[in-house]
Amino acid sequence: MNAQQDKNMLFTSAGRGVEGIEAPAAQENTRKAEKILLVLNPVAGKGRSVDLLGTYLPELAHDGVPVTIYFTQTEGDGSRFVAEHGNEYSRIIIAGGDGSLNELVTGVLQGKIEADLGYLPTGTVCDFAATLGLPRDMAAASAIARFGTTSCFDVGKFNQEQYFIYVASFGAFTDSSYDTPTELKNTIGRMAYLANALKNLSNLSEIPLKAVLNGQTIEGKFLLGAVLNSTQMGGIVRFDPEEITLDDGFFEVLLVRFPQSAGDVSAIINGLMNQDYANEPFIFTRTKKVHFSFTEETAFTLDGEFGGAYREVDIEVVNKAWKLTH
Repeated sequence: MNAQQDKNMLFTSAGRGVEGIEAPAAQENTRKAEKILLVLNPVAGKGRSVDLLGTYLPELAHDGVPVTIYFTQTEGDGSRFVAEHGNEYSRIIIAGGDGSLNELVTGVLQGKIEADLGYLPTGTVCDFAATLGLPRDMAAASAIARFGTTSCFDVGKFNQEQYFIYVASFGAFTDSSYDTPTELKNTIGRMAYLANALKNLSNLSEIPLKAVLNGQTIEGKFLLGAVLNSTQMGGIVRFDPEEITLDDGFFEVLLVRFPQSAGDVSAIINGLMNQDYANEPFIFTRTKKVHFSFTEETAFTLDGEFGGAYREVDIEVVNKAWKLTH
């Protein structure tokens, strides 16, 4: 996309909203240097980002702060724009799902952007927003995005080329986010992920792999695997919040061996339902880095979006690499 096309997708509000939406009048203590970039994914959550613009824009433009809106057009568009223009703003806020947040963070890291970040979770499930306890009410979320507490978070580096903020996963259930039809997600929400995963149970294939982490080698045939920094994954797999720390320099690793009997299947279902991964067929640990070797190309999801297929994967945790107001 060229500079003229970028310009065509930008809309600026200074004390006023879009299409006549009034924002609160400027106050004397307004920080004159503050400028907000709102990166908006217009298709997330069945267009929820656009539909609710009149709810959250006045909050963002509170006290007369100018808000520039950029509508993303294609995959990777948000990352590119933020990397190129992010340092022109004091705060960047993304309205979309976890995949949109991934694009924002990727752009910030690639462009070495210093702006504060905010997140308006307008996607269908928004696992990372749920981990942080961000409200789905957009007026409340936008107030938090501007005036909340700013914390640093770890990020995962995937094959030295890509980033993920909360999960890199493969195998069963982990494709439920990007593989679930958009119409189904938008109609019945979280249940869509479970329905889609259950539909595919009979088609599951074992995944032979070797994982090297913490000085150990784990080998076998697996049903699924995930490296994560979140309390839930794909709308299905959940974890005890007390076991997950988002800024400790470690990511959790969950591997589930491929079931060999009806008893194994029952153990997997019970473990998922009860968030109990202490025993076989589960392997649950923590690490700063891991290397996966597969016998054939294996598809990964990164933050709920398709991340490519690989036979060799290196994942490394970068401690406190990005910050978010929440």
